[in-house]
Amino acid sequence: MTTRNNNKKCNKEEIQATKDFMNCEKKWPALSPQTSVDKSEELLEKLNQLNSKMSRLESIPNQISNMASTLKTVSIEMQQLQMEMKGLREENNSLKEKNQLLEKKISYLEFDINDLEQYGRRQNLEIQGIPMSDNENNAETESKVLTVLKKIDENISHDDIDIAH
Repeated sequence: MTTRNNNKKCNKEEIQATKDFMNCEKKWPALSPQTSVDKSEELLEKLNQLNSKMSRLESIPNQISNMASTLKTVSIEMQQLQMEMKGLREENNSLKEKNQLLEKKISYLEFDINDLEQYGRRQNLEIQGIPMSDNENNAETESKVLTVLKKIDENISHDDIDIAH
């Protein structure tokens, strides 16, 4: 009977150990086999996410290098544009000065032309009130003008009139 009791006792111990293990799973679910698999999968997912982030982080130095290169290129182009703009400003100022000089010259030339025109008309005389016909030529006009002028001064001759029209 003793042997049998030992078997029963052993069975009871096994049953108690199983119960304790079950209670242990309830108290600490992380210790259960299914939880371990779930945690492993979760850890693998987290590891994959970290690897993905690391690969993106590893590309940052290249991106920074590319940005620095682009910035250097833009800076050089900007300097070239500034130099070109400086040259254009200088050219513009030069052209403004030249334009002012030309405007002064034009003003002086207009004045000189006006003087020459006045000088050319210094002997001109405009007489109003003499009837004119549409088909009248210069000789007929001169003859009419001479007739009017002789009433003022008898000494005026055909040679005193340059042109009549």
